[in-house]
Amino acid sequence: MRRAAIVVQPSLFEGLPLALQEAMFYGCACVATRVTGNDELIRDEETGVLVPASDTEALAGAIEGLIKSPARREVLGRAASASILQREMTAQKMVERHRDLYESIRGGV
Repeated sequence: MRRAAIVVQPSLFEGLPLALQEAMFYGCACVATRVTGNDELIRDEETGVLVPASDTEALAGAIEGLIKSPARREVLGRAASASILQREMTAQKMVERHRDLYESIRGGV
């Protein structure tokens, strides 16, 4: 993903879309289906592109639009990365939160 310009996640269902989160972190322009999980990460036309699930024409159109517009890919990719960093959805923050949780459970024992 560090070298990808576009990442596509045409899911019918998602829980926590880690691949999409990682792609956004690395500044990829992302296209994903509008399903729970994906729509919690992507703000349509701000941090990526959302299309209806199972709508292959909309998916193809969104991909084609990004292929044809390097400037749009760049804007979406930068906004996606900033969004992930702003929400502290990084590996480092995840480790810190888990450590804090375990320490709170341990209770100083």
